[in-house]
Amino acid sequence: MVHSVNLSANHWGLITVRLYCDVATKILRVQVFMYEPLIDEEYREQMIAVWEGIMKHKGKNNVEESEGKEGLIDFVKRWHCASASGYQITISPVEWIETPQQADAVSCGVLVVGQAYSSLTESMRLQEHRVLKRDVSVMRLRMI
Repeated sequence: MVHSVNLSANHWGLITVRLYCDVATKILRVQVFMYEPLIDEEYREQMIAVWEGIMKHKGKNNVEESEGKEGLIDFVKRWHCASASGYQITISPVEWIETPQQADAVSCGVLVVGQAYSSLTESMRLQEHRVLKRDVSVMRLRMI
């Protein structure tokens, strides 16, 4: 599963979920990767909220103030129950992808698309190299 995340209406991140199924042991392993190109703590908190969801909470006089919001982890669990309930599910802790890091204020979308492509093709090349401004320009042209 590849899920782009709009952060604070001005930035992009990516959550990637990989499933590994071991038929012999009947274990479904879920591995979660998150990529936020600015490596900013505030944005990371927002991404964790997308994964974990937002709890319902009550205000004064025990009246609900927030309906809450299902996280992607809940979607994965519902999918597991509907599609692979005969398998034990194991969800690994979130792993943060730290590279490439965004060097400007406008290339987050391009880097997220590149990271999604890298994940879907199971190529780690994008994570192994520093991405320069001219590389981002080439990536933009390839997206057209």
